[in-house]
Amino acid sequence: MILEQLKRGEGFSKTERMMAAYLLDNGAAVRTCSVAQLADAMGVSTASVVRLCHKLGLAGYREFRVAFVAEYEQSRHTSAVDANVPFERADTPEQIAWKLGNLTASALNSVISSLDFQQVGRVVERMRQADVVNVYTVGTSIPAVLDFKIKMVRLGRAINVDQDVMVQRGFATSASQGSFNLLISMSGETDPIVSYARILRARGRYCVAITTDPASRLASLSDEVLLMGTREAESFSHKIETFSSFDATHFLLDCLYCWLFQADYDRNAAHAQESQRLLLEYTHDSR
Repeated sequence: MILEQLKRGEGFSKTERMMAAYLLDNGAAVRTCSVAQLADAMGVSTASVVRLCHKLGLAGYREFRVAFVAEYEQSRHTSAVDANVPFERADTPEQIAWKLGNLTASALNSVISSLDFQQVGRVVERMRQADVVNVYTVGTSIPAVLDFKIKMVRLGRAINVDQDVMVQRGFATSASQGSFNLLISMSGETDPIVSYARILRARGRYCVAITTDPASRLASLSDEVLLMGTREAESFSHKIETFSSFDATHFLLDCLYCWLFQADYDRNAAHAQESQRLLLEYTHDSR
């Protein structure tokens, strides 16, 4: 990273260390400076600026300015964000955008750091061998689950998803021996989801929970638990919206799809190409 290189200053001359200090202290000005203007501000020649760009591994000043400004702006706005109240009344639109971006990045990094990848291998293999995937959830996780359903259908996989809790109950009572049952509840205490887990456990069906609480009722009833370390309150009385938990759920479902695709990469890639060929030949909509 450019900022890190400038801070370390390894191999820099005395003049280059002075230039690095100026850039770190006045980074916002680089956005609108030409190479000549920046050189003048630092009291050096344009050739010195270009040499520093080369030392940083960049082709020239234009490439440096684009990369440096992007890093500088990101570092300026990167800070811990409250998952429940990620912005304040006085924030500008730019500040809100940066805060939501940081919150999303934090949520996704939390998911990755919470994963046990040996467990991931077991879960993906069971999903690959399953004759059908049944998904159970309520509330704001539903849009993420519906997107997961579309991806799985395109992959040629049988999947049951429905917003109606009575239909989900039917998925549980009729789940086949070879089914893969995915139950999603951030708290792990959502009563309908816990009741489906009880039914599935009584019938000896394989269950995977997605939750933030490894000590929850849902976790105790599941064969595998994929944890998500979000810092979001459960009740809307303590938060503005479900930004963090939605992003984390959507991301983990995308990961499950990608891991499943990768497990039979050639076959799945061929299926995608054949599906596209059929759509182009027989429909007016190739999406």
